[in-house]
Order: sequence, then C-alpha cells, then structure tokens
Amino acid sequence: MFAWSGVGVGAITATAIAAISHNAPRSAHTLTVAASRPKPTIVNDDLLETLPGDPTHMLPVVSPSGQTAAVRYAAPMPPIPVGTPTISILIGGFGYDEALSRDAISRLPGAVDFAASPYVGSITALVALARAHKHELFLSLPMEPAEASRDDEGPEALGFGRSVAQNQAALRWSLSRLRQYVGVTNAIEGQYGGGFAHTPDFAPIAREIAARGLIYFDATPSDADSHDVVRVDANAGPGEIDAALAETEKSARTHGHATLMAGALTPVLLDHLSAWSHTRDTGSIALVPVSRALHQIFAPNHTTHSPEPS
Repeated sequence: MFAWSGVGVGAITATAIAAISHNAPRSAHTLTVAASRPKPTIVNDDLLETLPGDPTHMLPVVSPSGQTAAVRYAAPMPPIPVGTPTISILIGGFGYDEALSRDAISRLPGAVDFAASPYVGSITALVALARAHKHELFLSLPMEPAEASRDDEGPEALGFGRSVAQNQAALRWSLSRLRQYVGVTNAIEGQYGGGFAHTPDFAPIAREIAARGLIYFDATPSDADSHDVVRVDANAGPGEIDAALAETEKSARTHGHATLMAGALTPVLLDHLSAWSHTRDTGSIALVPVSRALHQIFAPNHTTHSPEPS
C-alpha cells in the first residue's frame, strides 16, 4: 500500500512495493542507544507539534495553511518522457553506521531514498546531509508480522496484543523520533509488519498517518497489488542482489513501474546498487523518488513534477 496524503489531509491510495537486504545489522532496540540519545531542540516549525507528555520530542502535523511533510520534504521529480518505465528504491537501516550512511548518500543518485528505525538514535546531521543530496527520508515503523513470535520488533512495536490507545501511543512515540521525513513504512531491518498492517486494527493507525500529512509505504502488499514488487531475503548474496535488480528492471518495463526496498544498508548492497545505478540504461528506464512514484503511476501524463521549497 502506498498512501498519499496530498497537500492536506487526504485519502489513502494503494499500490505496491518490495524489499531487499543483505547482512542486516542487529535490531536497534537491542543496542544501548536510548540512554545516550541526545534530546532534540524544540524548533518553531509549522509542521511539528509537541509529543504529549514529552516536550523534548515533536510529532508531524499538517500546517495551518495545509502544507504536509509528504510535500515539503519530497525529493525533486526528474523530467521523464511520457511512457518511460520507472523504478523507486528505498533502503532501510539508515543511520546505524554513520560512515556507511554518508557513503550511501554520496554514492547513490538522489532519487534513491532511505528509511531509518525509530530506535536508531539521533541522526539529525545525517538527515540534513541526505536531504541536501536530494534523498527522501522515511521512518521504519515497527509492527508485528503475521507470525509475531518469529520476529522481535522492539518495545514500541504496534501489534495485535495492544489496545487502540496503546497502538496509537506506540505510533506517536515512533513518529516523534525522526524529523523531516515524507512518510513511514512497515519494513524495519528485514522484518515486515504485514500481519498487523493488513488487519482492521490498523485502520485507525492508517488514518492518523494520513491525518499527519505522511505517506504510508506498505512493504507487504496484497497479491492484487504486487505486480511491481521484488523482494530479497536479508541474507541474500551478491548474485541474488543483482538478480533482484534485473527482475526489478523487467517488472518496470512490463508494468510501467517497480519498487525495490533494501531491508538494511550494508557495504555489499551499497556496492551493487551503486554499480547498477551508474551502468543502467538511463535512456530507457528512470529512477524516481518513492513519493513521486504515485504521480507516475496514477498520473502517467505528468512528465515533470516540481517539489515544494525545502
């Protein structure tokens, strides 16, 4: 599911995405980062409000003028001739390794986006650097999969055993850990919260995400929406990564668009994505930011799209 809030509080619109990762790092909640996390500075920003009960953290909101984070922080849409197949790429695990994250920012095209876990700690400088290089940021929202006992999404995960109020509190906790991101995804470190995200219990969460002016990017779309989905296991080797990229290209040429999501940023994944991005046939296939893929899919006659000022 790909939910777009528009400039104001809009309806949720569905499409598909995928996931790929290699040698994923340990879950951030298993690391002792919370105790040392510096407290953010309160800023005067019309897209933020104070987290209730915690004035040191801020939540995204729609501004009084109707502006949203999904629009303000969106990356530029490159000019694309009508009918050109497009690919979007979202890489998770951003911020765990600062040097590797900085390397990814500089080596990958701006149309490649990053997702960060709410458990990762303060990455304000990395976010600013990524945005300066035209990369979009997403928040990886921890959610229980269908087989909840198989994965551990951490103490603030949304899930089946919580009340609506508890899940909303967990959502707001996660949303307040990062700033200047366009939306959230249910993929976190190679884990996918499709079990919870595809139940009626997720409906109030989806409504709040949209009401706060954010995109929701579903890493576990239904079969009906999965024609452009490519997924690779977290332990995939170089050959499997290259095969996934080839499959993504093929799907994009067949269906017009395909999305690839990397479950964790690692050196081998970065090397292969960087090599692919610089050797692909740019004349016959185009990279587009995740937030802009919606315009290409549902408004294919739009050859360009200008983002709001950063």
